[in-house]
Amino acid sequence: MRQWIIQAAHELQLMPTTEGSLDLRLNMTMAQDGYSGTEHNLPGVPLFSDVVELVAQSNMATTPTIVVTYGGPWAENLFYTTTDVLGDAKLATFTPFEEIYSKAARRAPGWFDESQYIHKEISDFIDDVVEAGGRAGIG
Repeated sequence: MRQWIIQAAHELQLMPTTEGSLDLRLNMTMAQDGYSGTEHNLPGVPLFSDVVELVAQSNMATTPTIVVTYGGPWAENLFYTTTDVLGDAKLATFTPFEEIYSKAARRAPGWFDESQYIHKEISDFIDDVVEAGGRAGIG
């Protein structure tokens, strides 16, 4: 079924992007099928050269959305716990106060040791893909 979808998309000159769904096998087969992109990081870190090469050679853009990571606590949580969000003048310029306050004044349950965050490993993987000739998005 997925191959039919990608075939129809190619015939219509569409470039479908998929949701990763925390499933590395699904991500890898979508790259092999010819999907043009996937959202969110590939689950599991570290990812090794075989995955880097498959993603790069398939030309499937990967958009890791690092603030919302698969496989670790969201980097957004680290931002709120290590940054003076309510006192950030630049953020206040572009974001309504109510929006900032609702997220910064009281955080959802869950504190994580900084060693649990994986956004650095995800960034390293994306860097490796780009260095190998692949594509990446920002989101």
